[in-house]
Amino acid sequence: MSYLPVTPAASVQHCHGANAPDACSVFGVIAVAPFAAWLRGESPLSEIAAIGPETWAVLIILGGVLVVVNLVVQYGITFVRANAAIALFLFELVVAAISSWWLAGEAMGVKEWVGGAMIIAASLFSRHLEPAQVARDASGSDREATSSR
Repeated sequence: MSYLPVTPAASVQHCHGANAPDACSVFGVIAVAPFAAWLRGESPLSEIAAIGPETWAVLIILGGVLVVVNLVVQYGITFVRANAAIALFLFELVVAAISSWWLAGEAMGVKEWVGGAMIIAASLFSRHLEPAQVARDASGSDREATSSR
């Protein structure tokens, strides 16, 4: 999973590293969006200036909470086995789909229900595979086979 840098300055520094496509895309959008709005005859600066201080306070608090939650999740996921982490992050899609159906009245079709069922089944299936993997690692029989590859 690729993590995007938080600031445009970090994006510039990472444009030559492993996250180059993601970082450069973020930086490119930040750099080009005001110019594209100007070409369309829009004035985003006047709209931003019209936002009240209460709205700015809510946005700053919400942004801070999201950053903290993201950092906590990234730290905590390092203590979870890989197959459980995959199932956990994929289950986020199921929660998002159900939330959009419940809160926003979005229509969920057959594809969405089948996809959600497949994610849940995969998480249940990976949970049952974990004890077998741990037992194999403890015995050491497969460890030698994988180290010679």
